[in-house]
Amino acid sequence: MTPPLPPPVADALAGAVRLVVPEVALVGTACVLFTMAAFSPRRSAAFLVALVGAVVAILLAYQFGPKEAALVGADRSLLLHSTIDPTGPAGFVRWLSLVGLVVFLFVTATEAPRAKCAEYFGCLTVLAAG
Repeated sequence: MTPPLPPPVADALAGAVRLVVPEVALVGTACVLFTMAAFSPRRSAAFLVALVGAVVAILLAYQFGPKEAALVGADRSLLLHSTIDPTGPAGFVRWLSLVGLVVFLFVTATEAPRAKCAEYFGCLTVLAAG
């Protein structure tokens, strides 16, 4: 039988969902785009949905980013029990992928084939969420 976790560790694990809110928004956007690909693969609508999803993820990352670092606080040992590190290089990679997603959306807006553009933008959002 596993011994119970200390309360600070249990709270850190329970709050882990808050650490991936922007990525959840991107995966939800990808699900919408994949559904659009099955029924209505229009380029402009797919681009607009992908861009709105990226902007929502950026706003969520901006809102929750400082709070994530505060969840860790001064006790860095809590990061050993968490599967997600919201500090330092991980935050940089998150912002790099979100900004890269917006850049790729604008650069490839007309390059994707018309019949597969919703799937293409959906794959881009999943890639940025990863």
